[in-house]
Amino acid sequence: MTTKELKIEKITSAVSQVKKAFEDPGLESVFWCVPVSDSDSLGFYEEQGFHKVVDIPEGILREHTGCGDLVWFSVLRGDLLDIPESVAGCKVIRLQTISTLDSGELSFFEENSDVPFDIKRIYYISKVPEGKRRGFHAHKDLKQLLFCPYGRILLTLENETGREEIELSDPSVGIIIEKPTWREMTWLQKDSVLCVAASEFYSADDYIRDYDEFKAYLK
Repeated sequence: MTTKELKIEKITSAVSQVKKAFEDPGLESVFWCVPVSDSDSLGFYEEQGFHKVVDIPEGILREHTGCGDLVWFSVLRGDLLDIPESVAGCKVIRLQTISTLDSGELSFFEENSDVPFDIKRIYYISKVPEGKRRGFHAHKDLKQLLFCPYGRILLTLENETGREEIELSDPSVGIIIEKPTWREMTWLQKDSVLCVAASEFYSADDYIRDYDEFKAYLK
């Protein structure tokens, strides 16, 4: 078995175990610890984007006295575990997220670090009825990060690599669009919010609002 195959098997096993745990309807979070000395396991969980926890209760910490320095991770119900690397050639990222037991998660991103461009504008779309479709445009030069901090939105992307879609429902998952890409958004849940961080100020000239014009632009 190759290194890549072993890695895939390990990811599949970890995701399967967490999903099985959430078959218990009363369970809202799963958390575990990894010794700092176990660099392989630590690197694996960090690479897969599992969220670190910072407020482990004293009682639990006492139970692990003598185990050395530990790093704690968690998954909350609703977190996406097996996200694709890209959609229509656009990179899918996990936003940096800090978990707190029983108090939710804090997610954040920084320009030219988590997001590979300067951020000059942030906007969001809200109060949209379920089933409504929006978007239907592309940008010539604008780069964007799209994420859904609340609700469920189906994002359809199309460019020279093809046409694919992804459901945005985890606030810590985002899509980076860095090339001309036609986008359509369908609100799967009423009042879902779509938030966008953009590389430039608004410019009407940067928009392509006609699909046939977009297809011609790609050529």
